[in-house]
Amino acid sequence: MALTFLENFFIFSVFASLISFNFRIGKFLNLSLYSAFSIGAYLVYFSRELSIPLAFLLSFLIAYPLFLLKERICRGIMDATIVSLGYGIAIEEILRITVQKGYYYVVSEGVKALPEVFIAFYSLLLAFYISPHGIRLKFIEEDEELARMCGVNSAAYSFASILIATFFAIILGIVSSEGSAIHPRIGLSYMLAGILIAAIAAIKRSVGERNLINIIAVSLAASLLLEVFA
Repeated sequence: MALTFLENFFIFSVFASLISFNFRIGKFLNLSLYSAFSIGAYLVYFSRELSIPLAFLLSFLIAYPLFLLKERICRGIMDATIVSLGYGIAIEEILRITVQKGYYYVVSEGVKALPEVFIAFYSLLLAFYISPHGIRLKFIEEDEELARMCGVNSAAYSFASILIATFFAIILGIVSSEGSAIHPRIGLSYMLAGILIAAIAAIKRSVGERNLINIIAVSLAASLLLEVFA
């Protein structure tokens, strides 16, 4: 089933913002997020009633090993990005082996919850940015090394960014799979769109909540273009 203009806007903006937040705080492009989205789609098919509680558990089980890999074997953004891609492919292959079927068709009304996910996600990030943590987050965004020298625990914030991004990627997969034929790469196109939107929004070099506003604006434009030309 084709998504509406507003549904595309909600998905694009949340996915782009979680990619951007993970990149700015975690200091790498998390290319495993498409697999987290795919996990959400399978959760709603196999265990709709438990999909949200399982999302909490699985987001930690996915995010923590990735964080450890990043901290222990990666020397920079490029290394961590490549590792995250391999990590995502590994999850994809596990899904492909375990589900033992190419496609499943989801019949769900979860897509109606997209506005609530949109509000919850941006409320959480806004709460971070206006709290005492906000100064530290913006400090890390602008200069992680200097922030670390000044006593900011950048590793803890890095893990938090990976965990939040993974959790909301799973949630997006849960609520946006209505009428979809799901497969292990169902989240790939959304992730690529999110990366493009986040990159365009980053041209203005804003930080914190201002960058989120830019992403929302670009997502709105992208959804409008898709509505007109699709």
